[in-house]
Amino acid sequence: MDRTFFKRILVVLAAVLISTLVFASEKSYKVGDIGPGGGIVFYKNASGFSVDNGSGESKICHYLEVSKEDIGCASWAPRSLSAASASTKYGIGEGMAATQDILNSAGKTKLTSENCAAYACSKYRTSTTKAGDWFLPTSDEIRLIFKNLSPEKIDINNTEFYWSSSVEADNRAWARKNKTATVDSIDNKFMVRAVHAF
Repeated sequence: MDRTFFKRILVVLAAVLISTLVFASEKSYKVGDIGPGGGIVFYKNASGFSVDNGSGESKICHYLEVSKEDIGCASWAPRSLSAASASTKYGIGEGMAATQDILNSAGKTKLTSENCAAYACSKYRTSTTKAGDWFLPTSDEIRLIFKNLSPEKIDINNTEFYWSSSVEADNRAWARKNKTATVDSIDNKFMVRAVHAF
């Protein structure tokens, strides 16, 4: 047997291996499934949506998952941090950038998981994700959590408001409980859920 034959076999085997790996990495999820970060998938977009990491770099994602549990009760941000200094983002795929905007606008203000919902989300991690992979959802993203998942599915407290990363005005930001949205003071304490795009 000649070398050309062996080269052809190696090329075919490599192509089969690569296509198998690509297929395996493109697992399909549906709303309600457990996502790769251990959260619950609440949004699927087959054509994809752009997610900006807050530093101008973006990637195309197809899913959003929400943490299975509340990650705490926190203020939106300390009163010393002006909500107006964080840029306003509301849409799907904008939660990561909005979270970074909030963190970047803190300046020298010390943020903790109790005084800043975005900070709590940025520090959240699971066995398959790291701190920085999760973010505080925008008002549109948190609306989809309540629209697409039942309170029982995500074990959410129907009587509590949950913060979004969307700013309405100076020292006021959007929060939601079930199908009710409100704008409230950033130093009020509401529940927090983290979101991961993939």
